[in-house]
Amino acid sequence: MSGHKVHLLIHALLGLLSLLFISSVQAATPLWTFIPQTPVELTLTNSAGAEVIYTVQNQSVRPKTLVMMPIAGITQNDVCQLPGKGTCTLKLSIQGNALKGDVLGGPILCQQGDPNQCYQPAPVYSLKIHLVNQPPVQQFTVTPSAGPNGSITPDTPQVVNPGSNLVFMATPAAGFAVKQWLLDGVVAQNGGTSFQLNNIDANHRLEVVFGQYFAYVTNDFSSGANNVTRCGLDAGGNFIDCTIVGSGFTNPIGLVFNPEGTRVYVANFGAANTVRKCDIGINGILLNCIDSAAIFNNPVGVAINPQGTKIYVTNNLMDNVSRCDLDTNGNLINCTITALINFPRGIVFNPAGTKVYVTNNTNVTRCDVVGFNGDLVNCTLVGFGLVLPVGITFNASGTRLYTVSGPNFLTGEINRFDVDANGDLGNPAVAGTAGTTSRFIALNADQTIAYVTNASNDNVTKCEIDINGNFTNCSVTGFNMDGATGLQLVVQ
Repeated sequence: MSGHKVHLLIHALLGLLSLLFISSVQAATPLWTFIPQTPVELTLTNSAGAEVIYTVQNQSVRPKTLVMMPIAGITQNDVCQLPGKGTCTLKLSIQGNALKGDVLGGPILCQQGDPNQCYQPAPVYSLKIHLVNQPPVQQFTVTPSAGPNGSITPDTPQVVNPGSNLVFMATPAAGFAVKQWLLDGVVAQNGGTSFQLNNIDANHRLEVVFGQYFAYVTNDFSSGANNVTRCGLDAGGNFIDCTIVGSGFTNPIGLVFNPEGTRVYVANFGAANTVRKCDIGINGILLNCIDSAAIFNNPVGVAINPQGTKIYVTNNLMDNVSRCDLDTNGNLINCTITALINFPRGIVFNPAGTKVYVTNNTNVTRCDVVGFNGDLVNCTLVGFGLVLPVGITFNASGTRLYTVSGPNFLTGEINRFDVDANGDLGNPAVAGTAGTTSRFIALNADQTIAYVTNASNDNVTKCEIDINGNFTNCSVTGFNMDGATGLQLVVQ
């Protein structure tokens, strides 16, 4: 190559390098600049929000329409219309719950429609958004405990978020049962081996209290005893330590306890025609007994609704059922006839408290319990083919019903029925037999033993209950009875 050509080539290269250098300088000079009007370094929780404002200065004579490159959690309030050599205001809304993390740098504004013409603030003016976790949700502690003679599961403090639900299970020791569940020292539930605490919004103390089952038996059947016997139960379910704990009744038949187990109501079938209310004292003694002001007509059965606010009384010779409110002292008030049923005897609520079942003559009558007043409506026959049934009870799940038929001086027969979802009775069968002139029936807490009173024998038949609801291994238990009739088990 000649010297002249070499010289021309070098000159051309130098010119090109000069142009590149000039271009580089122009690219490093932003066409618009940013001046913050608010702090650009912020710390936000994911539940907080903020606003950052910039003044944008156009360094060129050409107007611009500027839009921000997307940043999760940061929104440009309005398009920035930037006149030549003028300014516009850039407002950014920041939502902590939409941020994906820290934002370090930006915002980048681009000429609308030209993603290659973009600028951002100088580093000192760039966004520095620090996202921190939301303050810990307030949590609450539920501290469970169990009294003597049983345990609770879970048995350690439970820390939960607001609105949580917890279920606790109680396991009584042999010979004991759940008496009460206390929430912050106040009775929240009577009985039951499970307790559910819903929508927790505070710290709580939950205690389960255990007690022993005792049997109360009314002594009637023209014996003249007119009293009540109380028996303890040993580990095998046998009646022990039977003593007279109350007297002064007139042909006492059915009896029922309030849900707390602190009062008992006894139907006086005889001349008094009343329901006698007694408080339960130390060692189960009946105290402060008074007859109801209301007069009934040969009352046989008594039942209290699960809420403990109303009592229902069968008037055997008047073919009806009375309903009374219970005031704060447990007295019967506002008594009225609520259903017409032929020769009603025993009466029981289903476990849900939505229906009442009554034994009468040769049948079982079912009534719906409706409204604030607890009226009995839609009464219909659902069980048939019985012989003068009196006692009636459900298993705990409400899926099986037992009745006791015990005509005077004849062997008692216990019938069982399956109960469907509609409360109808089906698959009737004889579950077993008892003694003579059998009257009332009660089941123990775990539904493994049934007890039936025998008025002519002055005792109680105890039977084991098999998986099909049939009675097996029956034996006689109890003493110090005279015309054993009404029967209730209660935890004390």
